[in-house]
Amino acid sequence: MTGFDLSDEGVRQAQVEAKRLGLKISESVASITDFDFGENRWDLIVITWEPTKLVWPAGTFADNELIAIFPGLRVLRYDDLWTRPDWSARGVEERVVRFFAEKPLPRDTGCVWDGTPVGEDGEVCWDTTIVRCQADGWLFTRQKCPATPNK
Repeated sequence: MTGFDLSDEGVRQAQVEAKRLGLKISESVASITDFDFGENRWDLIVITWEPTKLVWPAGTFADNELIAIFPGLRVLRYDDLWTRPDWSARGVEERVVRFFAEKPLPRDTGCVWDGTPVGEDGEVCWDTTIVRCQADGWLFTRQKCPATPNK
């Protein structure tokens, strides 16, 4: 695990907690603009309590900006709220943005319907509408299922 924080106290607390839990971490004191995120380097990214005007070039994150910065990741949690940060000398509510995302696992082509595999371009009837399996999941069509004669 790799972590960074603008505060040397934040990094020190992470080191203490990692040692207590028996975890090995790599940490550094750095701002979000100084840290090297690289490309295709991480399987999971968590960003919490960022930013303030001092550490982010634009001042604060725009709405949903972190999602746009890491477009290939599956967002597991995204919070954008006013609350008291985990630690702050000011002791007041501030804007807190938390971003928790992972690199999606490779998935097999095709879909599953009621436990049965359906190949890409396969179709099934759902109630009265046809749904078609696509590379990225189910596509709901406007086509109606064929009528079945009453028995």
